[in-house]
Amino acid sequence: MKNSIHKIGFIFLAAILLFANRIDGQTNVQVVTKTLAGEEKWVAGMKLEINGENALIHCETHPEQSILYEIEIISKHSEKEKAENDLNKMKWVSGKQGKTLFMRNYIELASGDTKPESNLKVMYHIKFPEGCPLTINNYFGEIKVENTQSMLKINSEFAGIDLINAKGEIEVESKFGDISGKLLNGNIEVTSNRANIDFENISGTLKILATVARINLRSLSQIQSLSIEVEKSEISIDAGNEFRYFLDIKNTELEKPSWMTFDPDDKAENIHKVNFIKLPGNPLIQVKQNIGTLKIN
Repeated sequence: MKNSIHKIGFIFLAAILLFANRIDGQTNVQVVTKTLAGEEKWVAGMKLEINGENALIHCETHPEQSILYEIEIISKHSEKEKAENDLNKMKWVSGKQGKTLFMRNYIELASGDTKPESNLKVMYHIKFPEGCPLTINNYFGEIKVENTQSMLKINSEFAGIDLINAKGEIEVESKFGDISGKLLNGNIEVTSNRANIDFENISGTLKILATVARINLRSLSQIQSLSIEVEKSEISIDAGNEFRYFLDIKNTELEKPSWMTFDPDDKAENIHKVNFIKLPGNPLIQVKQNIGTLKIN
């Protein structure tokens, strides 16, 4: 009887999948796009700010003294007429205020208009000078920034963030959007809420404030200081025996390497010092953690 039930269940599942594939094959998605492109002259002191919604934002530097942009607005719907009508509801504007160049996309409804039924998104392709400070705000989507050498500030919700070869003052705040970065150098501050963090090859100073996160840090030999303050999180630090460690951990499962021994300390049981006696001049890694796991390699 059990084998018969399993066979019936398998046949029923296969039938559902076959029916779903046929329905999907019969549904033709209509894609309508609009592309806007331009160039703005850049002078020292000028800033760029991007405010996106349902946006995929890709910014990278180039050697020219200008800001080049290509904006693609995409509307998808099974009915072409609805896709075209909804495409016109997504607006993109740019303008200058003082020394800041603004770019923004948003949905605008005229009197009597209904909310878009189509799948709308906006793709930003931006090239800008290395010395241009950049601010990005994005709600739903993705953010990718490469090769910056000036101030970088990102604030996002439900948007993944990828940073590559960024230098300078870096400030990232993310809610429900994972953060990855490599070859980062400068004063880096990250605040995350239910957003995982994966960093490698970090130089300078790094400060992380996080709630409910998986944090993975690797290749930290050039870091000058690292400060982590988290709750309900899992942390993995691959830094080796080149640092001093100050651990203030509560309700946390600690996995430490064989070389790590705690310095004598008469403070609370949750506080541990490592290498303060042996390596008094070496960079400091501080971890303050409540609830979670901490793995040090």
